[in-house]
Amino acid sequence: MYLHDPEIDTDEGETVADKQYLPIDKRIFGKMSSYGRNQPLQAAVIVGPKRA
Repeated sequence: MYLHDPEIDTDEGETVADKQYLPIDKRIFGKMSSYGRNQPLQAAVIVGPKRA
């Protein structure tokens, strides 16, 4: 599994290339991609305020 992280901290010197194709083990991805015990969610979308 590979992830793309849209959060780029330019103050820390990060670039778009630093946040593309981040390898994630399938077992870890499985834990990351569900939420809850009784009725686990398969996906969650969190929408925040627009950034300037």
